[in-house]
Amino acid sequence: MWSFYGPSTARKWLKGTVIDYRNWQLALGKRFRALKLWFVLRSYGVEGFRAHIRKGIKQAELFATRIRESQKFEIVAPPSFALVVFRLLAPSSDSSPPPSLAQLNSLNRTFHSRASARPDIFIIQTDIEGMYCLRFAPGAERTEDKHTEAAVQLFEEEATNVLRDWKGEV
Repeated sequence: MWSFYGPSTARKWLKGTVIDYRNWQLALGKRFRALKLWFVLRSYGVEGFRAHIRKGIKQAELFATRIRESQKFEIVAPPSFALVVFRLLAPSSDSSPPPSLAQLNSLNRTFHSRASARPDIFIIQTDIEGMYCLRFAPGAERTEDKHTEAAVQLFEEEATNVLRDWKGEV
């Protein structure tokens, strides 16, 4: 809620007159985590839950296969369930020295900022032993193979744009 005095002042004035639903959820203690799992198993059943996990793993394998086939990327860590960790590679030539880790990290930061600025994809970053990497998890319930293929195509397009503009600076 916005007011002339700002949101914190508005909250003070409205305290007690408006119900704040923000904290109305189950705590994440051991018992309530088990209850959430019980609801999922009750809704989908054990076989439905297994099918969902298998589908996520299959989509991650599809994504990892497409990334491995590309000359622009490398898989940094083995895929784990529906999670794939990868990074963009700098173009190499025989006449120039290979890029440093700092240059590759800078390249991947640029790639991450461009890819995450798009409204049609969600990707996060991580750091593995000093390497700036990207994490992609295609295991949502409604995600299909066509969405995974579209994500690979999107990453290929953004990689082409970033590599075209990249000059090897840190």
